[in-house]
Amino acid sequence: MPDWSVSFVESMVDPTGFFRVSDLTFSIVNSEEGTFTCEIPLGNPDLTPNLIGPYRTSWTVLRGGHALEGGIVTSINLNKDRETLMIGGSSFLHYLKRRIYPFEPVQYRNGGWPEWPIRYRDLDTCEIARRILNAAIDADPYSWPIFPHNGVGSGFDTRYKIWPADPTTIFDHIKALSELGPDGFEFGISPTTLEFFMYPGGRDSGFTPWDVAPRWTEASGQIIDFDWNNIGPKGTWTLGLGTGKNARKMGATKTDVDNKAQFGRLDTVEDFGEVSDQKALDAMTAFQGSTNLGPERSLSLSVLNPEFLVPNFYTGGSPRNLIGDRIHAEYDFEYRHVDAYFIVQALNFNIDNSGNEEIEFELEMIPPRLA
Repeated sequence: MPDWSVSFVESMVDPTGFFRVSDLTFSIVNSEEGTFTCEIPLGNPDLTPNLIGPYRTSWTVLRGGHALEGGIVTSINLNKDRETLMIGGSSFLHYLKRRIYPFEPVQYRNGGWPEWPIRYRDLDTCEIARRILNAAIDADPYSWPIFPHNGVGSGFDTRYKIWPADPTTIFDHIKALSELGPDGFEFGISPTTLEFFMYPGGRDSGFTPWDVAPRWTEASGQIIDFDWNNIGPKGTWTLGLGTGKNARKMGATKTDVDNKAQFGRLDTVEDFGEVSDQKALDAMTAFQGSTNLGPERSLSLSVLNPEFLVPNFYTGGSPRNLIGDRIHAEYDFEYRHVDAYFIVQALNFNIDNSGNEEIEFELEMIPPRLA
C-alpha cells in the first residue's frame, strides 16, 4: 500500500513534523476551496500539547512523499470518548474568504478619502484579479504569502469598482471577475508554492487523458459507484443584462425555437455586471444562453485504488491536472446508455486505515456541441 502522511507547519515557517494519520479525507476542487479531515492518536509521542491549532497551522497531504493538496487547519476537536485529535481544514483558497480589500478608517478620515472608490478601468479581468490579490496580501506582513502568477489574461477588458469598507471578500471579488466575459477564467492555488494561478477559458485541454468505463467486474474495472443526474435545461430563453459606460443599462437575449418546442419556455437571467459595449454583451449572452439551452447532466463516479488505472492516476501531473480537464465516461444502464465527455470539477479522497484509496469524481457534462 502507498505511504500516506500529513505534514504540519506552525505560523507559516516552523515545521511540526510528519504524521501518519487515520480516517484521512480531502478534496481538490475547481475554483473553490477543498476540505480536509484526519485524526491523530493522542498516544502519538510526536503529538505534543497544543502542537496544532486553527489558523496558525497549515497542512499538506503527501502520498509517497509527493504533495497532493495543502491548506490551513480551521478546527480541532477532542472528545472524552475518543482517543484521537480530530483535525479539520480547508485548502488555501479558503484564506481569500477571510480577507477583504484593505481599508483603514483613520487613514480614510485623515485625507485618504479621495482615493476611494478604488477603480480599475478597461483592464483585463485577470489583471484586475492580480491587483486585488496583491493589494490584500501586501497590506499586512502577517498575510499568508499567496502571490499571483503573472503573464496570463482572459482577453476580456472591463471596469471594476470597490467602495470603502466593502465587506466583499477577496475570493468573491475574484470569483465575480472570473465569470465576466464570454469565456471567463478558472483559478487555484499551488499547495507547495502558494502561487495563485488563473486559467483563461478554463482548464479543459481538449485532450481526453482518461476513458472510464466498467469492465467485467468492479474488481477489474474499479468503478464502485456511478451516479448520473439530468435536471433539464437551465433556461430556454436567456436575458443577459449589463451596465455600460455612464451607467447605461443594456440587455440582450438568446433563445432557440426547437429547444422551446421540446422543453417549453423557461426563463433565466444572467447579470454580467459592467461590460464594455453592446457587442460584448451580445457575445456573452449568446455564449451563456447557448450553454443554458442544453439539459444539465452531472455525474458522480467513484473508483477504488486508481493507481492501477491506465494511465496511472498519480503520474504525469495527476491528479491535480485533472481538475477542470475532461474525461470520457461510459455506462450502460438498462434505461439509457450514458456515453459522454465530462469536466472534472472536484476529486474527493477517502483513505481508509489500511491505505485503500476511494476517489470520488464530481463531473459536469460537456454539451455535445462543445465536446
